[in-house]
Amino acid sequence: MFRVELLPDLAKLKKSEDHPIYKTQFLLHRRITVEPPHPRNGPVQCTNCQEYGHTKKYCTLRSVCVACGELHRTSDCTKKSLNDRSLIKCGNCNGNHTANYRGCEVYKHLKRNFTLKRQGLRNPSGNPFIAADLAPHRPTTNPPTGGYSYAEALKSETSNPQSYPAPGNNLELVLTQFMQSMQSMLSQIMQMQSQLMSALIGKK
Repeated sequence: MFRVELLPDLAKLKKSEDHPIYKTQFLLHRRITVEPPHPRNGPVQCTNCQEYGHTKKYCTLRSVCVACGELHRTSDCTKKSLNDRSLIKCGNCNGNHTANYRGCEVYKHLKRNFTLKRQGLRNPSGNPFIAADLAPHRPTTNPPTGGYSYAEALKSETSNPQSYPAPGNNLELVLTQFMQSMQSMLSQIMQMQSQLMSALIGKK
């Protein structure tokens, strides 16, 4: 399978007309099938740090094992070869599954927002802030005593869903609520970051 990107044609096609490339059946004496790109149905996940929103090529974070959730590359993991399910831990929610498990609460939460965002793009008259409820960024290490995990933060977000008024009723109120939501998430991220830095300084 190959992905081919072509420059747009100068001549515009009609709505009912397909691009001529889709009619290509043979290339270098081989039968081929040309298909349009398949749309992504979920958030992209990095295979280096196991977080969502970017790929390994653009990752600058420390490696996290997809199997045990510890800070090392998946290829260097010694626990995944033991076939012991009790050693499996998700680095995103600390659940008893691998980090790329599609039943993970973190993945399902982000996929829901991803789906809502796509629906908002397809229906511009919908609420543009419906998909702005992004989950807070998780730390790559266990939070220090007194902190809270990503799963706990996610649970608090889902147990207290925010409702936004329909657009057009009061745009100023919508923007105010959106900014308050962003400030709340940023404060949680800064709090977790300060706790993590304090823990790292304490270990030294």
